[in-house]
Amino acid sequence: MKAFTFTEAVQTPSDMLVAGGTTLVDLMKLGILTPSRLVDLGDQALTGIEVQGDTLHIGAMTTMAALADHLVVAQRLPIVRSALLQSASPQIRNMATIGGNLLQRTRCSYFRDTAASCNKRRPGSGCGAIGGDSRGLAIIGTSSACIANYPGDLAIALLVLDTRIEVQSLDGQRRSIPLEDLHRLPGMTPEQETILDFGDVIIGITVPFGDHTRSSYVKVRDRSSYAFALASAAASITLDNAGTVTRCSIAVGGVASKPWRTRAAEAAIIGQKVTEATALAAG
Repeated sequence: MKAFTFTEAVQTPSDMLVAGGTTLVDLMKLGILTPSRLVDLGDQALTGIEVQGDTLHIGAMTTMAALADHLVVAQRLPIVRSALLQSASPQIRNMATIGGNLLQRTRCSYFRDTAASCNKRRPGSGCGAIGGDSRGLAIIGTSSACIANYPGDLAIALLVLDTRIEVQSLDGQRRSIPLEDLHRLPGMTPEQETILDFGDVIIGITVPFGDHTRSSYVKVRDRSSYAFALASAAASITLDNAGTVTRCSIAVGGVASKPWRTRAAEAAIIGQKVTEATALAAG
């Protein structure tokens, strides 16, 4: 690992933020990320889970474990708890933060190997995964420059809940953006993974409660413990008294270059009864 120092504020574009460190430190050990200075977010008051009217506000430094164990989350947003408990290991969930989890990097083996060509890690060097070992990588939202997938679980569940991300810029200005807009498609610039600017910090997320009692997160993986998704899906529906779907939100993970909302599948279900035929048509 390259030597680094801690600083109190971001000073140059090469500086990096560290929260729980479960992804950043891992990539620093591999030599994928080599910041000379780290800004520790641990001292900032960004933790906490609070009900604010018809929404739940979650501080970005709240750990995955704390969110999964929260009573309101278990009762009113069970899909979030399910996604969290299928993520990582208990030890990592005790350290990893919600803000950092949303920004985790791909597990593509070419990205994580400094000897391999990777446009995401070294722009213009090519994509070794194209024509190489592409098992488990993206088949949706890819480009001729990158087929790396987004690896997370939580973002897929939050996407169907119309979650918004609260961001603070370097000058202290705050803005709210839809989670769906946070991540970029790779295009010809796969190194630009989000719309965040230099010095931007995720400070929290806001989740509308809505009616999510009929919701589920399903994850297919190579083993039942501590494995990233080969494919995953989050779905939340609302039914009227006749059993007809009046609202439907679906997102998929593991197979796309970013957390992916499947609008066409939603449209195939809304106005229909929940049957095997309807589900197959949406699939």
